[in-house]
Amino acid sequence: MKVRGMKKSAVLFALLVFVSACQPAPVTPAAASLSPPPETLPAPVSTATHCPPTPVYTATSTQAAQPDYNRRFLDAIGVTPASCLPDKTADDVGIYIYDLTHGRELVSINADTAFQFASAFKGPALVYFLSNCQKYWDPSDPAWEAYFRDPRSVRNAWYVSDAYREAVVSYLPDVNNWRNIEAFFTRNRAVNNGGEGGPIDRRYFILQQVYRMIAYSGNADTADVLRFVNENCLSDSPPVIEARCGGPNAITAFNAWFYAFAGIDYRGDEPRRGLYNWNIVYEKGENGEWVGTPLSTNGFKDACATQTALLNCRTGAAVKNVMSPRDFFQFYLALYTLEDTSTRRNALELLKVDLEGPARGNLKNMARNMNAEAMSKNGYYYYGGPILADAGIVRYRGVSFVVVTLSYDAQDAMEILYGTYVNGALKGDAGLIQSMLDEVTP
Repeated sequence: MKVRGMKKSAVLFALLVFVSACQPAPVTPAAASLSPPPETLPAPVSTATHCPPTPVYTATSTQAAQPDYNRRFLDAIGVTPASCLPDKTADDVGIYIYDLTHGRELVSINADTAFQFASAFKGPALVYFLSNCQKYWDPSDPAWEAYFRDPRSVRNAWYVSDAYREAVVSYLPDVNNWRNIEAFFTRNRAVNNGGEGGPIDRRYFILQQVYRMIAYSGNADTADVLRFVNENCLSDSPPVIEARCGGPNAITAFNAWFYAFAGIDYRGDEPRRGLYNWNIVYEKGENGEWVGTPLSTNGFKDACATQTALLNCRTGAAVKNVMSPRDFFQFYLALYTLEDTSTRRNALELLKVDLEGPARGNLKNMARNMNAEAMSKNGYYYYGGPILADAGIVRYRGVSFVVVTLSYDAQDAMEILYGTYVNGALKGDAGLIQSMLDEVTP
C-alpha cells in the first residue's frame, strides 16, 4: 500500500469558475478532455460550500468491533489544519463506504460536503428513466403493452401485430441489446407493397441513448434522456415544482425525483444540491479551437439547486452541479433495496457495463482487477485540475458495498485509495479501498 509523501505543489490555474455544464470527457475519441479556454467562461462565484447532514439509513450491526478505518484512511491520504474541509483532508476528497450486507458504515470522510459530481450523476439519471418510462423498455409492464398496441403510436399495422411483438419482446429485455436498438428496428422494419423497406418503428430509439449515456458517458445523450423523461413519461402526473425553482422542466423534474428516491429532505430556503443545469459541451475542433455545442437541455435550470463546491477549498472559487458522498450513498442504498425488481435488475446490469473509454473509472478498474463487480458510474472533467468522481455498488466475495469517492485535484489521494492503473490494469500495489475490502470479506 502506498504511503503519502510530500504533497505535490498546487496546480496553478485561473479557471476556478462555474461551467454551465461541468461534464466529463465526451463519447468520441476526438472529444475534449480539457476545460474550455478562459474567454468562454463566466465570472467566478464565491459562496459557502458545506451542506448539513441528511437523513441516512442505519442498521444494527451484529458484527464484532471493527478497526478504525476512518483513522486509517485519514492517516494515509493526509490531513492538515489549514484545510477548510470538515475532516481536514490535505486534498479535496470525500469518501463514503458502507457495507450493505451487514448494515455498517466503514468510512465516512467529508461525507456531508458538496463536491462537483461530473458524470457520476448519470447513474441516478439512468434510474430516473427506468423508474418513469416503463412503457418504453419493460414488456412485463401493462403500460408497455398498452403503448405497443396503441395504433396512434405508429402508422403501420405491422408494428402492433403479434408477430412483431414476439420479435420485440425477445430483444428488449436484455439491456446489452440496447446498444444496437436502431439497427434491430431497421432490420425489422415494415415492407411496403413494392417489397422495399418502409417506415421504421422509432418508438424505442431512446434506449440506445440510455445505453450510450452509461456505457460511453454521452453528454448529449444524457441531455436527451432528461428531456425525454420530462416530456414523455411524466405528462400524466408532472411533479409539482415551485415557480421560484424554475417550474417543471427537464432539470427540476430530475432533481425532485432524485430527492424523493434517495430520501433527501431540504428545509425552507436551504441551498439544495443537485443538477443546476446541463447546457453546453465543449470540444476541440479540427484546428484545435474550443467549440461549444448547446445540449437539448440548454436554458433549463433548477434555480433552487444553488449549493456550491469549492475547487481547492483554500481558493474561495466555487462550482455548481454538486452532491455529497452521502447523497450518492442514499441513492445507491435506495436502488439496492428497491422493490421494483425489473428496474433494479436493469439498472444494475447497465451500471455493470465496463467498456474501454471515458466511462471506465477507478472503481471499475479496481473491481475488475480484484475479481469483483462494480455497478457504478464514474465522472471525469479537467477544470484547472481533474475532477474525479466514482459512486456505485461493489459486490465482492458475496458481500455488497456502496463506495463513493468525490475529489478535485487529488491525484495522489486517488492513487492511495485505488492504486495506479495503466490502460485499466493495476501497476504496483493495490489501493487502500481494496485492502480494506479484502480485510472485511475474509
